[in-house]
Amino acid sequence: MYDRPVRHVWERSLHIGGHAARPAVRPDVIVVYERHTRLVCLDPRDGSVRWDVPTERWPREIVLAGERVLLGGSDLRCLDLATGACVWRTSMREWSAHAVVCGSLVVFGGWRGYTPVGAADLETGAVVWRAEARSATVRPAAWGDRVVFGHGDRAWLADPRTGAEAHGWRLPEPLYGEDLSEVFRVADPVRCLARTESRQVVELRLSTPEVRYAECPFDWPRILPFLVAEPLGGVIGAAGRVATGERRIYAIHDLGGGRVLMVTKGALRVVAFETAPGMSSHSGGLPEVWRSDSLAVGTSVPQWRGWPSTPVTPSS
Repeated sequence: MYDRPVRHVWERSLHIGGHAARPAVRPDVIVVYERHTRLVCLDPRDGSVRWDVPTERWPREIVLAGERVLLGGSDLRCLDLATGACVWRTSMREWSAHAVVCGSLVVFGGWRGYTPVGAADLETGAVVWRAEARSATVRPAAWGDRVVFGHGDRAWLADPRTGAEAHGWRLPEPLYGEDLSEVFRVADPVRCLARTESRQVVELRLSTPEVRYAECPFDWPRILPFLVAEPLGGVIGAAGRVATGERRIYAIHDLGGGRVLMVTKGALRVVAFETAPGMSSHSGGLPEVWRSDSLAVGTSVPQWRGWPSTPVTPSS
């Protein structure tokens, strides 16, 4: 079925289910929750540990912000990315999620409607403002110097310094609502794409309250469904199909240089394979669900619940 296997680079056991890890990944660093009570920083080159610190169970999210790491949970914590030391901690009302960096502020709250939305200073953790009432939003996103929120069939753009609404849109269908999943992707200074409940993508424009459907570009990272069980995942490289050897892949991240980080069942696994410019599109029935400039990753599971995979650039 596959032409050749991928080359194993390194692997690390998490001692928890892969779906619970939700690592924060950049080509130069990986920060991951593991062993139920630990937060660990890894070197992507070889998996070596840079630091290992205690944390509360089941943090809601891990966010890389320059040389800092934000950790959401029963409170909002900021750690030094170099050492893992706690820089500040801000008390929350039950839960901090979500946590989104916008300039010098961290916008928090709104997860499942359990907490008010607010903002804290990224440097000190001091709360700048917090709404009086609880409100619900999908995972927000920074859009220039503002933040886009959404819930149900509505999206709105707000000033992170005050929470004041600047623009609003009514969508043709509800937004995608799975916990902490990426819903918004800013295309340029005047356009933002949003993922909907039916796996479509709509386009929000600052110039109009009208919303229209758009095609999904290739360069968005894709998160695979939580229970991809059968059959084996596959990678499509310049040399053709290759086997990952994994029965469940929860998330895939491009580390550059032809290396891929896979969050698997209870482990992080980095593999490498041959790449080449001008790689042709996949064939043979494997739906392509993620792609970078040099590689594509696919799964042979026919029903996929992540971002749409239509290889067309959004309309301009």
